[in-house]
Amino acid sequence: MCAALNHLSLLTSGPAGGLQAALFASPAAPPEPPVTQLPPQLLDDKGKLKCFNPKLDPSQREAVEFALRQQRLAIVHGPAGTGKTTTAVEVILQHVQRGQRVLACAPSNSAVDNLLQKLGNAGLENMIRLGHPARIEEDVLDFWIDKWVRYLQDDWDGRLAGDWKRQPGEIELKRKVIEEAHVVLCTLAIANARGPLNLTEKGGMFDLLVIDEASQALEAECWLAIPRAKKLLLFGDPKQLSPVVKTRSGEKEGLSISLMERQMNLHGAAATRQLEVQYRMHGLIQGWSAERHYGGLLQPDPSVARHRLCELEGVSDTADTGSILLLIDTAGCQLTESPPDETRSRSNVGEADLVAAHAAALAAAGLQQADMAVVTPYNLQTAVVRTALQRRQLPNVEVNTVGGFQGREKEAVLLSLVRSNKRRDIGFIGKSDLVNVAVTRARRHLCIVCDSNTASAGVELASLLQHMREKGEVRSARAYEAQLSPEALKMFRKGL
Repeated sequence: MCAALNHLSLLTSGPAGGLQAALFASPAAPPEPPVTQLPPQLLDDKGKLKCFNPKLDPSQREAVEFALRQQRLAIVHGPAGTGKTTTAVEVILQHVQRGQRVLACAPSNSAVDNLLQKLGNAGLENMIRLGHPARIEEDVLDFWIDKWVRYLQDDWDGRLAGDWKRQPGEIELKRKVIEEAHVVLCTLAIANARGPLNLTEKGGMFDLLVIDEASQALEAECWLAIPRAKKLLLFGDPKQLSPVVKTRSGEKEGLSISLMERQMNLHGAAATRQLEVQYRMHGLIQGWSAERHYGGLLQPDPSVARHRLCELEGVSDTADTGSILLLIDTAGCQLTESPPDETRSRSNVGEADLVAAHAAALAAAGLQQADMAVVTPYNLQTAVVRTALQRRQLPNVEVNTVGGFQGREKEAVLLSLVRSNKRRDIGFIGKSDLVNVAVTRARRHLCIVCDSNTASAGVELASLLQHMREKGEVRSARAYEAQLSPEALKMFRKGL
């Protein structure tokens, strides 16, 4: 990454020169205006954009057309559940339709494979995946470059004999595959100057670079791929978890600010479109996030706006499954957090018992374990929660940290905030991006277990808890006394 940043000063000319100027708002290269007329092969008989996916909502269609008209930079801000990747697929297909080559990247292998899978489902075939096979999902391995090479080697007589006087070697075939692919997919790290794209000068340059989950990527990572393209399209949500910076000095120097966030601050509406319809959350679950983080513009699609757990097959309508928002408050119950371990992680046995008890109530009403998840800011708490779930014969309820669950969703999400202390110290759990991610994982039911007296010391959490009180149901942890473990019960009775 250091080499990529050092190379920036050399990107003053050539195909990537204009893009570099745009990303730094160079006075010597003023922004190029959007094109006024799209290519005719993209239009229907009425002169309107002909989408491959007819189910795109108006904000998605607007984002696609905006991306096609932009000459250097386009940003699509997609809050949770709004179909960022669906929109990215449409943009890629449209660029392929106009005869352009696309490099599609993401900071993680899982995000790359998700995009690859959706492109395959949309009917795109001429694409390849770069990377180590152990890090590629099995169901998309057929697109791995080495499999393409082996296919060509096995079919030498039928496919290549007319083009070559001799049977080519592996490097030559890889070069051919890369040069002829309409779309190449890889992680940002693989797009570096020493990676497989460097096998060929022609195959290593693209008309468009798409970076999915761009808000989670370090800017330095993005510059590994940017020199390979004339135009850049960023998809993500800066209101969710930012790139991981392992040193405080690096964070102070601004490394936690993603390229996407910097470009949104630099160019604003001139380069950005926001997706405005989400297809995941009940209206009450998304309501707080929509107002707090997205200016009230985010709306639930009618298909999810009022959906509930008890509408799922086999799930009974009970006091637990009927609620959308549930706050189980441990304030005054002395269910305090543990001291930090050697990694500075924390746990809370009482909260673990409470989320396990509520998960058991949901399971008793018919909700499948696979449809539930417990999320928490602390890794140590995940182990304590798993133990509590095992005691209740609920081994298949997923337990993860908030960061580990980003990009995922479940019908019911139980959030354990852990912190409970007399100092009202909440540590990092009040960070706005972390809280936003935690809340927006739930589709039909969100349960928060916390000490409201401690949690409300943070402005973000205080706002969320106020929303839970106004729009949902509040229960005291005292109602669960009979379901606490001996360890938690001992603490609980000290508070009586």
